[in-house]
Amino acid sequence: MSRSKRTRPAVTPSAPLLRFDPYLLAVFLLPLIVLWHQDSTLFSPPGLDAWVYLGFFRDLVDFKRNLFPGTYYGSRLSWILPGSLIHSLFSPVVANCVLHLTVHSVATFSLFSILRLTVGVRSAFLTAMVFCVNPWLWGATGWDYVDGAAIAYCLLGMALLTRAAVRPPGKWSLAIAGAALAGSIYANFFWIVLAPLLPLYYVALVWTWRRTPLIRSVVSLCLWAALGFLLVSVVFGGINYLLDGNFWFYAPSLHVAQTLTSAKNPWFQTIWYNHALGRWLWFSAIAVITAVVLLPFRARKEAGRRNAAALLFSIQLLVAAAIMEYVQESGTPVLGLSFYASYLLPFVFLTIGSSFWLGSEKIGPRAFVLICCAAAAVFAVFWYDSGAQFLSRWPVPLWVTILLAGALLALALALRRRALGTLLALVGFVIFTVESGAGRGTDPHANRKVYERIMQVRERVEYLRDGHPVWFWYDERDPDVLDYIELNSTYLYKWSWLGPKLEFPQNGCGRKVDPGALIVVSSRNERVPEVARGILADCWRASWMRPIIEDVVVLQPGDQPYTVAMLKAETDFSVLRPLRAVFDSTGKADLQLVENPTEPEPLPLDRWTVGAREKGLASIRVTSAGLALRTPPAPYAAAVSYGPLIAPETGRYRFVLKYRPGSGSFAFGARPLDESRYLAADTVGRPDRSAREMAFWVDLKHGEMILLRIANNNDTGDGAASFLMAELTAYELLNSVGTQEKPSP
Repeated sequence: MSRSKRTRPAVTPSAPLLRFDPYLLAVFLLPLIVLWHQDSTLFSPPGLDAWVYLGFFRDLVDFKRNLFPGTYYGSRLSWILPGSLIHSLFSPVVANCVLHLTVHSVATFSLFSILRLTVGVRSAFLTAMVFCVNPWLWGATGWDYVDGAAIAYCLLGMALLTRAAVRPPGKWSLAIAGAALAGSIYANFFWIVLAPLLPLYYVALVWTWRRTPLIRSVVSLCLWAALGFLLVSVVFGGINYLLDGNFWFYAPSLHVAQTLTSAKNPWFQTIWYNHALGRWLWFSAIAVITAVVLLPFRARKEAGRRNAAALLFSIQLLVAAAIMEYVQESGTPVLGLSFYASYLLPFVFLTIGSSFWLGSEKIGPRAFVLICCAAAAVFAVFWYDSGAQFLSRWPVPLWVTILLAGALLALALALRRRALGTLLALVGFVIFTVESGAGRGTDPHANRKVYERIMQVRERVEYLRDGHPVWFWYDERDPDVLDYIELNSTYLYKWSWLGPKLEFPQNGCGRKVDPGALIVVSSRNERVPEVARGILADCWRASWMRPIIEDVVVLQPGDQPYTVAMLKAETDFSVLRPLRAVFDSTGKADLQLVENPTEPEPLPLDRWTVGAREKGLASIRVTSAGLALRTPPAPYAAAVSYGPLIAPETGRYRFVLKYRPGSGSFAFGARPLDESRYLAADTVGRPDRSAREMAFWVDLKHGEMILLRIANNNDTGDGAASFLMAELTAYELLNSVGTQEKPSP
């Protein structure tokens, strides 16, 4: 074969693109190599970060709108929206498997597509196999953190850019590639520094393959890719506006990124582990060394040729690695933490795929199939949990094994155009794959069992909290604390601690809770329900609430069981009595105690009125869900009033307004009839079920009359507040005169 034929591109611009064939079927089945005997790789491991996103998957609207508005976790819509959609269609376990297999398959198919179009189908398939069974890729795609999604978006974008370069102008491919690029950036803001590598790759590829003028390809890329990027941004903004009333959904991520870059990162980790390079960086080191060794040859022999994609892959990897090393040395652990270092994997395996398998084209079809099957079988054996036991009996020290594997890869690189080079490379990558983490679990279903336990308790928590906030209480020194942390993390971990520290049975009074809140207490102490109820009863007595045990779940992950008790904060109606309003013909209302109450009695909403000065500026509209209200746009302008209300006796009174947020902010308070001042007011509010509530306390004398008032609380003159009023209630604290300290709202 002549030299010119050996250097021809794998796919010419006129060749047919991907279609269903045996290679595609084989790529589709590759995950079975890993999953045939175990499924732990499909479930999040013990820890914290990944479980946060599971909470958004299961309760997207409530988390975004009520429980945790404005968090940067909830701004990563390119991950939480697909996760939420899949979890809405399937049961928890099935949804988890579908989501992670989809992410893993998109990444693998995209890598295969890129390499098939640039270096050949056999090289593409061998690389896809090594990529698919890589334990650090499964670590990224098999949990609920964002790194797997970002990798899949990156590779999908590169596959579409490669397709567009094969068949210009490829407008729709460029547009979808821009959307995929947006997905990677909106999954994690760090991708903003790596994202430019993709459009630069496309421009260089078009120029080397077709000699298209740079200005033409740049204009086409900017027009269509930017259109896809912008479309995704607008769609996400619209969805976010429906969820929490804010169009610019990514602001929390930008704020956190600014904070982390302006201060020392508190989670810094070095790239060294036990005096050696961390296992998560072994494949990256192999690819970087390969790129450096081959770069002079590729720059001299392949620059400007139609098969220059290999050169571009090497440059991409070296630039990405240099950027991440610089950031690492600056104090941000993008290489020291495996889930950030995984962002190198697309560039790592593109470099490997374009470097090691050139000799595979010289292997006969049957021999190639046998080699692939043998490699798959070896990988499958070591993903079987007994592979770890085999390695524990392996007599050769780890450093000797790694040196041997490195020597095999070095020889394979020297013989990369021969069939022997392909075989040596496979053996070397098998060793590195096994030693870097494959098959090291003792229980092939351990992570799934944890997931099932957590979801069993979480579904009960969701049913009992009924839209109210949930708080967690446990001891960090408990042997089963990882289970507690994972359940707690599905409600954003520290955001939902009952106290400043996790020291059950201490710190039970560390946070003010409102009626309806659910307290989840976990401990190996089988008396945890009674112990928690007694402590909380003492804590809440001054707030006129009492704890009610709603449910108790006993789980046994190991030799000993642990107990999860769920207690609800309930208003003590023997002390805090609900009131009803009895209106006369003049519009005044006497507040009267409700006899033998078991729940609050709402006051009629149709008594809210717009003042004479506010007519035409404020509006009230009755709907099936409540009262839709819009304030005047002027800062702090009054909107509507309620009453006058007449206090039946001297004492302390509480007024509560439940509402669904719209736009802007407002104040809810009480004023005397002369409207000279506010007697009390709430301008913040708090979550309550699927809505929010505002509440305040006020001391009144017998026969004293007040007006309830709602006003605009925006401090600029260009924004009215709007919301949907759902319920208004009033309470009297019995025997309150001079006996209790005034509570906070």
